[in-house]
Amino acid sequence: MTSNKISIIVPVYNVEDFLPRCIDSILNQTYSNFELILINDGSTDKSGEMCDFYASKDNRIKVIHKINGGVSSARNRGLDNSTGDWITFVDADDYIVENSLEYALEQNIKYETDICISWDGITSKPAKSLSIVSKEEALKSIFSLKFPTSLCLGLYNKKVIENERLDEGIHHWEDYEFQTRVLFNADSICLSDKHLYNYMYRDGSANNRDINEKVISCLLIPGKNKNILRSYKYNNKTINNIYNDSTAFFTSQVVFYLLKSKKVETEYFNLIQKHCRINLPFILKSRNISNKYKAVIMASSFNIRLVYRILKNKYK
Repeated sequence: MTSNKISIIVPVYNVEDFLPRCIDSILNQTYSNFELILINDGSTDKSGEMCDFYASKDNRIKVIHKINGGVSSARNRGLDNSTGDWITFVDADDYIVENSLEYALEQNIKYETDICISWDGITSKPAKSLSIVSKEEALKSIFSLKFPTSLCLGLYNKKVIENERLDEGIHHWEDYEFQTRVLFNADSICLSDKHLYNYMYRDGSANNRDINEKVISCLLIPGKNKNILRSYKYNNKTINNIYNDSTAFFTSQVVFYLLKSKKVETEYFNLIQKHCRINLPFILKSRNISNKYKAVIMASSFNIRLVYRILKNKYK
């Protein structure tokens, strides 16, 4: 097993307060045959210097300095420079438990799976026990929004990920869109009930953003899903049903961010109201959206500015 090299890709942007814990959690892994690729994505604090310092102490670390392009751009640069047999991702403000790499690799080898996905303890529900699922089962689950989407939770065989790159035009739910394409390349997947990854939520992180063109970009995902479904040769009825469910969900995601935002440009009001109105029939049928939220979206399809004024105080 120790002959298997793992590439760990870590985008770094203005995380000087969290970066040492992240890097230390990787360097202290029980499995040592890895390369750590730190992509300094145009940091303006001391993060870049920290990356260079760690690289000077450990020859398993590669540092790439680039102009700021966002997390997808940084991950893609990491993929371009990875040489491992297996690939995983860690966000620079998070950290992993000490046997994360060893455990995930063991499961992939033992069960001959292409991906091992673990539980993060916060954003995804744990499996009842370790299970092996087929590509068909995994795709069905992810299209139903019942599959872990974060790339940081998976250890991927290079063959399923080496020819894929994140869409740098999608900045919200970008992991979901990429994960779907990667699952399509896998034969079987190990779903683990182990908690191997720890998230750190902070005000400046990508998970805490107001409405902007980056959040709006997730509305591109349903169309990309439809192309994957066609490639998989589902019948037209299944394709349309999944596409409609996906469209409903991502429209609701944008409305959710809208209601939390302090300031919204007129163009976003108009665009989101249009999507609510067009997709209202699918939203009302969706099993992934609560009845309470369906009512909000229904009202938004008629007068989104009024809904925003009424509810914005709730989301301050």
